[in-house]
Amino acid sequence: MNRIQKNYAYAFFKDFSFFTAVLVPFFTKWGNISLFQITLLQSWFSFWVFILEVPTGAIADKIGRKHSIVLGSLIVALAVLLYGSFPHKVSQS
Repeated sequence: MNRIQKNYAYAFFKDFSFFTAVLVPFFTKWGNISLFQITLLQSWFSFWVFILEVPTGAIADKIGRKHSIVLGSLIVALAVLLYGSFPHKVSQS
């Protein structure tokens, strides 16, 4: 597989969003938040994607696109592990 094919494969799987089908059940059942809170959370996420777009482009210019993609993928993997590690605790009174 050459570099262009790898780049297309990465872009396809990155944008394919395998996780979106389970977000609402994950947030509502495991995280115990409402649909309104899910919307707020997704809005906050989209805001930061927009804000951090320029700095990540500068990082890619500095260290190279390949290394930037690897670094970004590692950070996303760490974020997913942390994000899914702590459910909302429901107090039983």
